[in-house]
Order: sequence, then structure tokens, then C-alpha cells
Amino acid sequence: MFKKKLLIIISVAMLMGCASRFVYSDKSVPIKKGVTRYHLGKVEVNLKLGTNGEKGENDTVYFSQKELVQEFTTDLKKYLKEYNIFDSTSSGLTLSAEFDFVRNFNLLGKKALNIPHFSHIISVKKGNKKVAYYSFTDYVINYSVVRNLKITASLSGPEDEKEDIDLVCKEIIEELKNLGD
Repeated sequence: MFKKKLLIIISVAMLMGCASRFVYSDKSVPIKKGVTRYHLGKVEVNLKLGTNGEKGENDTVYFSQKELVQEFTTDLKKYLKEYNIFDSTSSGLTLSAEFDFVRNFNLLGKKALNIPHFSHIISVKKGNKKVAYYSFTDYVINYSVVRNLKITASLSGPEDEKEDIDLVCKEIIEELKNLGD
């Protein structure tokens, strides 16, 4: 009986792993899972200073809003290429992204990063027509024990912010590659 329940749970988990979080809102535009290619369009990032963040402080240490746009753009494009779903032309489907990035600092010293908060709206369009979207608000990355200890000890810095952006972009493109029929 236990083995049967375990098998059902594992099967459901595997099936859930294959589905995409994207909402495929216009099925008149065909999208083939893992085959359809996407041109990377506009990427916007709204940087907000959260807990213990003060404007002016750390401005030269951490990414500016403009640099964040470049980081997100670079990482999204990297994973589109890695999963072989990048379209260098703008003749097909276009992926656009808008991120809210809340940079938080630890209380001690106010220079070490605390856990950032992210929100995003990812859109897939054919011309001006929205075909699919993926929206997720106010989420954090589930870190390893080592990374959590680093944050607690106020040792998290700019290199960790770069890693966070990379992880978010990888997750989004993994979801995108599972979009479609």
C-alpha cells in the first residue's frame, strides 16, 4: 500500500515537472515545446532599495539599474541559446521581460546583501499580439545552507547578486522551453 502511494506521488511530481508555468493564452499561434525559438525583446528592471538600503550608499559596489538590465538581458539570452530556443531574428515570437528587483541589506554594516525579492512579468508576443505570459510576484530564491549562513554572517556581496540573477533567468527559460504542445 505504501509503495503504491509513493509511486502515485512520484508520478504526479514528475508530471508537474513537465508542465510550464506560462499561460498559453492564444493557441491560434502554434508553440512547440522545446522547438519554438524566441527573439529576446525589451528587458526592463525596476530596482528598489528594500531593508536597510539607502540611496547613495553602495552605489558603486552593486549593479545600477542600467547594469541590472544588462545582466538580466545577458543571462536570459545565455539560457535561450543554451536550451537551443534562441531566435536571432525578430521574425517569429518575441520574449519580453519586466522585473522588480528589491535589493535588501543586512542590518550589520549595511553593506552585505540580505535575501533579495523578485517579481516578474514575462510575455511572449507575435507582433503586438500576446500569445503567452508568466507572472510571479514577491518571491525569493531557496538557498543552500551554505549560502544562508553566508547571508546570516553578513558576507554576501556583489558576486552573489550576479548569481541570483543568473538563477532567476535560468528558471524562467526552463519554464519557457516547456511551453507549448
